[in-house]
Amino acid sequence: MVYYLQISIGALVLILLGVIFSNNIKNINIKYLINAIILQFLIAALLTKVPFITSMFESISHGVLALKDATDQGTGFVFGYLADGTPKPFEVTNPASANIFIFSGLMLILVVCVLAAIFWHWKVLPIII
Repeated sequence: MVYYLQISIGALVLILLGVIFSNNIKNINIKYLINAIILQFLIAALLTKVPFITSMFESISHGVLALKDATDQGTGFVFGYLADGTPKPFEVTNPASANIFIFSGLMLILVVCVLAAIFWHWKVLPIII
């Protein structure tokens, strides 16, 4: 019960922030606002309750994880101990700082950006969008 109350309060706060920072409060159309909230709940229900859509997003998730694993393998091959968990050629004094963000997180972002640029060049991405 508290979880749903937290979600409702969060949604109301976001709407109130939109009203507060609006340039023209009088032009806010309540009908559009209510329709957008109903549409948001409908999309949330579809994403969580319809098995076909849920399995479709699970398949997409498996594809992204496969891309992440391939990126990790390639980064480990190129950068060696900086990117993967192989033993370091020196003594590690602080194991918490052994993870270098540029070699772990940013490489996947770079690969996705390159794939997006290639698909845009091949005119595949404009068709999907």
